[in-house]
Amino acid sequence: MTKTEIAMNYLNHGLSVIPLWSRSMIRNSPEHFQQALEKKLKANAALDTPEAEEDVERKLLINMCKTPIISWTEYSRRLPTEDEVRTWFDRNPDANIGIVTGKVSGIVVFDLDSSGALEFADAQGGFPETAMVKSGKGQHVYAKHPGFEIRSSVNKKLDIDI
Repeated sequence: MTKTEIAMNYLNHGLSVIPLWSRSMIRNSPEHFQQALEKKLKANAALDTPEAEEDVERKLLINMCKTPIISWTEYSRRLPTEDEVRTWFDRNPDANIGIVTGKVSGIVVFDLDSSGALEFADAQGGFPETAMVKSGKGQHVYAKHPGFEIRSSVNKKLDIDI
């Protein structure tokens, strides 16, 4: 199945999909990554306790692969059209597929990034039976959007993002 077909399937299930940068796209456009890396390394060098350069590079690559290729704000209010999705993924067949969460897609995602976050969630009663996937640092929990406004939030102390 192609990325276009996968993205169209998500769209047909009511999810607002957008194209994100991927590792192969970054490899094929190294100047974009190099410019961003130079800025990150310069800022890192100015810190009292700088990180290893390879850690800065790894984090930048991970974050870039979560970055939309397009301006995505509009798609937090409306689903893209089939033509838009086909155009994005036909032009960028290696793009990652992003799903805009919230009311537009009918889902909320809880990002639990540590064992402490998982323990906290369990202590609060846990989650109902729902889709959960293991992530690099913990777990993503997918829930049906409740119908009222849910704002994105980050709790660095607990390592929980919504």
